[in-house]
Amino acid sequence: MSLPKYDCRNLALSQNGKSITLSTGDLRYLEIGDGPTLVFLHGRSGLRVSPVLEALSKAYRLLMPITPGQDDTSHHEGVNSMRTLSDLIAEFIRETISGPCHVMGHSFGAWLAAWLAVRHPDMVKFLILEGAAGFRSSGARPVAASPDEWRSLFYARPERAPIGGATFDQEAANRSSVNHYNEGVLIDEPLVAELSSIQSETLILYGTEERMIPIETCDILKGGIPHSQLTHILGAGHMAQFDQPERMVPIIEEFLGREEASLVTRSQGA
Repeated sequence: MSLPKYDCRNLALSQNGKSITLSTGDLRYLEIGDGPTLVFLHGRSGLRVSPVLEALSKAYRLLMPITPGQDDTSHHEGVNSMRTLSDLIAEFIRETISGPCHVMGHSFGAWLAAWLAVRHPDMVKFLILEGAAGFRSSGARPVAASPDEWRSLFYARPERAPIGGATFDQEAANRSSVNHYNEGVLIDEPLVAELSSIQSETLILYGTEERMIPIETCDILKGGIPHSQLTHILGAGHMAQFDQPERMVPIIEEFLGREEASLVTRSQGA
């Protein structure tokens, strides 16, 4: 059955957008939902609210900061590496939540989430890394020159690509802007060396039809992070949140539900 295209404008920044002043400047973010806090870090094409994020907002308070330099925002002075960007996200969490929270990242955002868990373990409860960039041990990053070529790389089901959101040119500018933080490196060796320090329970998600991120990325993450599990999303490409939301949401909910179950168990045993 063909599903209607998801419209990213349903939860536009103009309706739900906020801004917070941090030590290096103003940071824009989107907030939806209510419940335990889940911070979502977007990929290098910019922030898109997906069916998965909208579904999670029924049970969680989602905070989605926009990476400075993307989606018509400015870079922050002194925030010019993955390390300093993760420090900025930690400051954002402290100022908006005043304590630890769950963190989920997609692609570039998963790379950033891993650095956050390394440098600020006190800020991260459960960690979700979806199609993580930054761990490519071989080959080159795929490129495309047109919207149709990008859709074929990003989506296993291009017909589920959303409408609305950033234009093709805006997404291209967003993808270029992240070089400000990582200089275009394919594998972040310093981060790989620190993965064993991540103590958060970690869910690694990878689409079975992934064309952007090589499978060895999962091997590096699974082998490096002590408390991690790898789950494949059947029939999903790099944009699994649009390709297979009906399969992805229950997996995330079950994973995050473990934290709630552990709290209940500890309370009953007290």
